[in-house]
Order: sequence, then C-alpha cells, then structure tokens
Amino acid sequence: MRTKLTLLFAVLALFHSSIWGNNLTISNMYLRGQNDAEGYKMIKMDVRWDNSWRTSTYESNHDAVWIFAKYRLLWQEGVWNHATISSTGHTLPSGAAVSVPSDGKGAFLYRDADGSGSVNFSDLQLRWNYTADGLNNTDSVEICVFGIEMVYIPQGNFFVGDGNSSSLGRFVSGTTTDTSFEITSEDAITIGNSSTSELWGTSTTGYSTIGDPGTLPAAFPKGYASFYVMKYEITQGQYRDFLNKLTRNQQGNRSLGITGLGNFINNATIPTYRNGIRLASEPGGSLPRVFDCDLNNNGVGNESDDGEHIACNYLSAFDLLAYLDWAGLRPMTELEFEKTCRGTRPHFPDEKAWGNTNVVAATGIQNSGASNEAPTNPTITNVNYGNAAAVQGPLRSGCFAGATTTREQAGATYYGVMEMSGNCWEYVVVVSTATGKGYTGKHGDGVLSDTGERNETNWPNRLGLKGGTWGSITLNAINISDRANTGGDYSTQRYNSTGGRGVRTAP
Repeated sequence: MRTKLTLLFAVLALFHSSIWGNNLTISNMYLRGQNDAEGYKMIKMDVRWDNSWRTSTYESNHDAVWIFAKYRLLWQEGVWNHATISSTGHTLPSGAAVSVPSDGKGAFLYRDADGSGSVNFSDLQLRWNYTADGLNNTDSVEICVFGIEMVYIPQGNFFVGDGNSSSLGRFVSGTTTDTSFEITSEDAITIGNSSTSELWGTSTTGYSTIGDPGTLPAAFPKGYASFYVMKYEITQGQYRDFLNKLTRNQQGNRSLGITGLGNFINNATIPTYRNGIRLASEPGGSLPRVFDCDLNNNGVGNESDDGEHIACNYLSAFDLLAYLDWAGLRPMTELEFEKTCRGTRPHFPDEKAWGNTNVVAATGIQNSGASNEAPTNPTITNVNYGNAAAVQGPLRSGCFAGATTTREQAGATYYGVMEMSGNCWEYVVVVSTATGKGYTGKHGDGVLSDTGERNETNWPNRLGLKGGTWGSITLNAINISDRANTGGDYSTQRYNSTGGRGVRTAP
C-alpha cells in the first residue's frame, strides 16, 4: 500500500491513494500541526485492512501494518529519502496501538485489544520529525506513505527439524538423525555432532549441507526473541512501487533485466510466468523510468486485473536485500522461518506450513490478475505447488485465506503467515556459511547505494532458499524443515520461482 501527497510545509497541495495487499488501504491523508520550534509535522491518514486479529491465548500474537514514508525535495527529481517517525507524540484512533522502533524508520500499527475481522482506523496521526531528516521549516517536499501487512511472532522456545522425515538436510540434535533441536534462547549455539545439545543437520555436502562445525553467535537472530514478519510474499505491486521510488541509476540494477520500453522481465515482449511488471515510460536523460503492472498485456498499465497482488517472482537475492533495506526491514534467517511456520508446537514429520501433510494443489486460476484472484477449486486448495499446466507461476498473495477458512484451508502458518509453503521460493540467511553465521539482524536504514544495492555491510551476499515453489514437483520441497536449497550460491541470479519477504525485530 502506498499513498502520496505533495505539500509545502505551510500548505497542503494534493494527495492520492491506492490499494494492494489483502485490501489494505491508506487514504484521506494530509499534513497538519506543523511545529516549527520542535521541527515536526503530523501525517494524518485513515488505515483499513481485512482479516486482522489479536489474540492473548494460544498463539498470543497479532497482525499489524508497518507504515513508513519517503519524501523528496521538489527540486530533486526522482531522489526519495526515508522519513523519520517520532517515538512519541502520535494521535491514535480508538482501538489502535502503535509501536515505533528506536531508529524511527517506521511504525507498527495494530489492535490494542483482542479481536478479529476488518479494522478501520480513522484519523491516525503519526509525528514526522522532519528536522531529523535535515529539512528546514520552509522546505517544499513531496511525501509518499507505504504500508506492509505484518504478523507478530512472540518470544518463546521452538523446534527446528521435523524428525524422521523426507526433508533433505533437516536440522537435528547433535548425534541423532531423527530428533529435532529445541531453541530456548538467543544465546550462542554450538554447531556440531558430538553431543545432543548441539545443532546439526542430516547432510554435510551439497546444497543441503549444515556446513562446518562451529558456533552460531548470540547476535545471530535465532527466532526465540519476538519479531515481525511480512504476512505475504512481496507482491508485484510492491516491487513496482519500489522501482518507481529509485533514481534512474539505482533502477538499472533492480529493474529485473527490463531495458526496452513496453517490455517485461528480461526484456520479454509479453509477461512470463505470471510476472506483469513492465517498463511503461522512458523520459530519457537522468530522469527515472516509470514501471507499471500489465499482466493482461493490453498496453494499459495498473488496471484492476494487471496482477499487482500476485507474489513477485524473478527476484534475485540482491533484489530482495535492496527492497528490504529500502523498506527498513531485514532478511529472515532459516531458524526464524521454521519458528514462523511451526510456532511452539512439537515437530510433525514432513509437515507443511499449515501443520500437517494434507496437500491440495492449485490446478487452475479464476479472476486472473484481479484483487480476488483464486484457484479454480478455492474451497479445498491450500497451496500453489506441482507445476500445474494451467497455473505456471505464482498466485495472488493470500489467495487461499478468507474470513472463515481454517489454518489448513488457508495454507497458513501457526501464527497466520501466508504462503510459506509453495508459491515462491523464499530467501533466508543460512547457518551453513561463514557470512551467514556473521549476520546480526541489523535493520535496513531506508537508504540504498547510488547503484541500487543495499548498504548494510553485515548482510550476507549469499542467501539460501526455503519453502518450495509453484514449480516444485516433490512434496519434500514444501516441507517446513526441508533444506535442500539452503546451501546454494543464490545472489544475483533471477529465477521464475524466487521471491521472498522480510522481517523486523520487535521494538
């Protein structure tokens, strides 16, 4: 979800809003209450989304929206900067709560009490500390607000590995081959096979390897501490909006190989494997290019059936890292992946994201590209897997979930996260490499390099893949604990099956 307005600090000029995600909207936005002495202004907005919840029993979690803003000085065409949100001073509508991390890169908005269903938070006002961003009281800027649906994963013990199963390279407890490993804190973990108190894997070679014995440092995010994870995989609409907030030079490395006007992924003249991102406008010179979604390939972008809600495939690891840095998020570790799926429950051999082995794969698509896109058998289908001839690509994010669907029917994880089995491979930071072990969970700062690369030096260049994809033809690929592709060298390559999502350590 992104909403844009143009303003002079003293006068509001205009705004507009748009929709993507699971009916997430940010609308009726304007600025008010400028305080010249303290250098802040209130960003007013209405925020609404469907299938929201908060529960204090069982899962003890809630969903949320990560709200962040970008601004540009009117004389700087195409140069967008990240806005700093204050830790205090917000005005909240009834029923809403807000949590802002110490770096001020955004705010988590969520219910303040238990409940479920649609939420409509009107007249939310977030305090923007514009002087912290180097702006003066009289500067003229354009500002754009974004929202990403998230899910809170609470602190707690959990297991990695699914015991005696077909999951390749699965985690085990030290000397065993069929006992899962329990993570009980964020303390350092010994990786080895000399004791059951050590973390080990069933493979020491190939793409499923556990790597060399050693230590997983305390700073590595293990999933024990609380964090937020994106409810859905990055959508094509989200990635389009990201591209349209980069400079022309930054777009060069992030535009999925698209260089020709009117072309799609890798300069194809038609959408491939259901990715409809297109180069829509070429202004020339140093001005940024403009991208849209045109899945129906009729030359008119961003129509209601142009696929902006479909999970974005063809992302390289570098593409994902850049998006997460820009959004103030961070990459997920493979341990956090298993925590998100399994929760605090014991392992179940060969379990999928929804907690059992019951699989009903999508065989076709109805309402293609629209906000209500669904599999042709929506009441029973719970995963996009199996390389179905009538699918051949990712489906709409959240397409299996509804107001009354069960966890299994929705294909949802223990905590309510969608499509972590199937649809797109998801990039994760792995424990098997030296650079992976060195990851400390630093968050993105909203800033990219001049060439469109993430600037977080602690983030690994090489990520692994988990979760399986629409094209997977073996069931173990969509197992929670399968590590068949965690040891590959995935960095700059783009595949028709790779996507992903991000996380953020809870404030």
